[in-house]
Amino acid sequence: MKSIRHHLSVTLLAALFILFSFAATGLYLFTKKTLIQQFDDSLEKKITGLSGMTDIEEVDGQMRFEFEFAEFPIPEFQPSDRPEYYEVWNQDGRVLVKSASLGSDDLPRPDWNLNGPHIEDLILPDGRRGRGAVIRNLVRPEPGNEVRGYDAGNPKYQFQMALAQSRESLDQSLMALLLGFSITGVILSSGLILVVVSGVGIGLNPLERIARETADMDVSDLTHRFETESLPAELIPVCQRLNGLLDRVKSALDREKRFSRDVSHELRTPIAELKTISEVTLRRLEKEHGDEKIQECLMDVLDIAQQMETLVTALLTIVREGETSAQVSNQETDLVDLVDKAHRSFSEIVTEKHLNVSLTTPENAVVSTDSNIALAILRNLFSNAFYYTPPEGSVECVVEMNGRGAEIRLTNNTADLEPSDLDQIFEPFWRKDAARSEEDRHGLGLSLVQRFSELLNVKVEASLPEEGKFQMKVRFAGDSESESKTRNSNPMTDS
Repeated sequence: MKSIRHHLSVTLLAALFILFSFAATGLYLFTKKTLIQQFDDSLEKKITGLSGMTDIEEVDGQMRFEFEFAEFPIPEFQPSDRPEYYEVWNQDGRVLVKSASLGSDDLPRPDWNLNGPHIEDLILPDGRRGRGAVIRNLVRPEPGNEVRGYDAGNPKYQFQMALAQSRESLDQSLMALLLGFSITGVILSSGLILVVVSGVGIGLNPLERIARETADMDVSDLTHRFETESLPAELIPVCQRLNGLLDRVKSALDREKRFSRDVSHELRTPIAELKTISEVTLRRLEKEHGDEKIQECLMDVLDIAQQMETLVTALLTIVREGETSAQVSNQETDLVDLVDKAHRSFSEIVTEKHLNVSLTTPENAVVSTDSNIALAILRNLFSNAFYYTPPEGSVECVVEMNGRGAEIRLTNNTADLEPSDLDQIFEPFWRKDAARSEEDRHGLGLSLVQRFSELLNVKVEASLPEEGKFQMKVRFAGDSESESKTRNSNPMTDS
C-alpha cells in the first residue's frame, strides 16, 4: 500500500542526502586542494631559497660551483628518523652535491627539460610517502666578482636541484579532515532524518485528523462537517467538497426516510381495514357455516394482510431508529428467559415443518442490556432460522457465559448459502433467490437485528461454520458469572 508519509520522507531524505553528499564532497576536495597547495607553496619557497644560495669561482683556471647551503649542517637534512633530502645535478647528470641524509642513496633524477619548479609525489629513500620539488636554476657569481668567460646562456652554468620531504603531516591533516567530515555527516544525517520524519508527520497531521473524523462518522448521524479554518490551503478544497458531498448524502437519506415513513403511514390504515374486514367476514361465515371456498379465500386475504402489516411495521421501525437516537434502558436481564420467550412464539411453524430444535443454556445468563430490544433481536433471529430451515431440519441454540459476557449461537440448516452471500445478508430486502422464493417474507429481519445490535453495542456475526450450516452469533457484555446447567431438548414439544 502506498503511503504519502513514506513517499515524502524517502524523497526528501534522498534529495537532501544527495545535495549534502555533493556539497560535502565539493567542500572536502576544495579543502584538500587548499592544504596540498599550502604544502607545495612551502616546498616551492624552500627549494627556491636554497637554489639561490649559489656562487661560481675560477680556481686555477677551472670553474668551480659553490653551494652555500651544503657548507653548513642544516638540521633537517642530517640523518635522523624523519629527515628531508636534497640533491643537485649538472646538465650531464653528475651529482654536484646532496644532503647527508641521503647517504649512498639518490633521489629520482627528473628530466632536464622540465621547467621548474615542478612538484609531485614520490617514495622517499627510507620508504615513506613524500612529496618532491624540482627546479632548474643558473649559477651566478656574487655581485662584484667577475668570472672570465661566464656566459649565463650556456647550459654548463645551469644546475638541477631536487628537494623532497615526508608528506606525513599533510596526510594526517587530510585524514583528520576526512574524519571530521564523516562524523559531521553522520550527525547531520541523523538530524536530517529526525527533522524530515517529524516535519512530514506534522505536515500530515491535518490529513490524519480528517481520517479520524471520517472514521467516526455514522450513517445515522450525518450532521458533522469538517472545519476548514485551521487546515492548510491544499486541504481546504478537499474538505469543502466532502462537506458538500455530506450535504447531498444527508438530503438523499432524509428524502428516503420521509418517503418510507409516509408510505408506511399511508398503508397502515387500508391494511388494518382489510384485515378487520377479513376477520369479521370469517367469523360470520364460521357462524353461518358459509361456503368453505370463500372461507379459504378470506383466509388467504387475511394472511396477506398480516404479512403486509408486518412489513409496514418493520419499515416504520427502521425509519424511526434511523431518525432519532432510541432510548436504551439497560437493566439486569436474563438471556435464558429471553431465548425461551423468543423461540416459543414460533411453535406453530416448528410443528408444521417438523423441525428439531435444540437449546443448550446455562441456569441463567445475566447481562446488562435493554430487555425489549434484546428480545426483538432474538425473535428476528429465531424467525429467520425457523422460516428458512428446510422441513425436518434442525435448529440449535447455544447460550454460553464467559469472563467477558454472554454469547448466543443460533445454527440452522441451509440449502445454498455461499460465503459471498454473508456480505449482503444484513442488507434490507436481500434474499437468496433459490432459498427464499418459497416464503413470502419481506427480508427485513436481519437488517433489524443489525440496527438493534448497534443500539445495544452488541456484536452480531454471520458465518457458515460447515457445509449446509448457517450460524448467527450475538455477543453481550456481561455483569456477573452464571452457573452452567445445560439442557438439550426439543422445547416446542414441551408445552
